[in-house]
Amino acid sequence: MLELNTERLRIICLDLANFKSYIHEHGNFERNIVVQVKAESLPDELKKVFGSACEQAMTDSSNYAWYTVWQIISKTDNCAIGGICFKGSPNINGEVEIGYGTEPAHKNKGYMTEAVQAIIQWAMKQDGVLHVIAETDKFNIASHKVLEKNEMRIYKETDSSLWWRYNIA
Repeated sequence: MLELNTERLRIICLDLANFKSYIHEHGNFERNIVVQVKAESLPDELKKVFGSACEQAMTDSSNYAWYTVWQIISKTDNCAIGGICFKGSPNINGEVEIGYGTEPAHKNKGYMTEAVQAIIQWAMKQDGVLHVIAETDKFNIASHKVLEKNEMRIYKETDSSLWWRYNIA
């Protein structure tokens, strides 16, 4: 599996077999990657979202990294503290969208800022990528701070969302 490392984190890009295990056998997945088991199964809403992404990854298996979960592991605690993903391969404008989430016990410690920085750096090196974008709830101040610290800027606003962009080119 592809792995990015930062000062405090291991960010593991799940291959197809581990992605399926993450969705359907979460506890076994965590045991297989040798981290503390936090949950035996994912909530149903996440199973649905990631199940759809897994189908796309299987259809476009040579580009699975754009569809799979990148599991964020604390080096200190050896436990999963969150996840980050792309929402598909680069579009015709060279954009890749990221989404992310942090386990409640690990929020406000700078982990997601560190993970987003690493994933942007990885994306910068990939063919066809000119911009990394993200959508946030208009009132999700914590997520705004993560993106601001990673030099992303607002480029579009709707009634409920802000759209952020990091320009690679």
